[in-house]
Amino acid sequence: YCEREEEGWSKPIHLGEQINFGNRHSVGSVAKSGNLYYTVRTGTGSDKRTNIYVAKLENNTFSEPTKMEELSGNQPSHSPFVAPDESYLIFSSFRAGQGLSDLFICFKDSTGRWTLPKNLGPKINSPAKDEYPFITPDGKYLFFNSNRISAINERKIQDGPGNMFWVSAEFINDMKPQ
Repeated sequence: YCEREEEGWSKPIHLGEQINFGNRHSVGSVAKSGNLYYTVRTGTGSDKRTNIYVAKLENNTFSEPTKMEELSGNQPSHSPFVAPDESYLIFSSFRAGQGLSDLFICFKDSTGRWTLPKNLGPKINSPAKDEYPFITPDGKYLFFNSNRISAINERKIQDGPGNMFWVSAEFINDMKPQ
């Protein structure tokens, strides 16, 4: 991480081995509480696993990261975006859905547990890779990356990040359990 200074930003500060375990880390999302949600790849070869972990900020120190079992399946889950109040989490997964990688959402229930993930459906997901969700600070829009065919791409981008897309985030309230 970097800290804001009078004249820009500090040099990068390593979060330590407790956070940086495994062999690959990516896409962090920080809640207002300071809790860090991020992607960790562990293992090698056929034992390679990609999952989402959370490290809670307690007394200005991160707790031991824990795998979010609710999001784990037999397919990789990655690139979490957590709401500032931690009421919902949107992430990418290669589990069964509309395409190669889809966006899913889960909500925190009244007991503090996460609900089972729900696919965001064909209005958002495509037959291609849909990944890297981000909700704007005002909560109005979802931005995400997709390598789908579009007005910009006459054919699907084979491998790579694709292009940015955005939609209204009103679907979040519609998908929230009653």
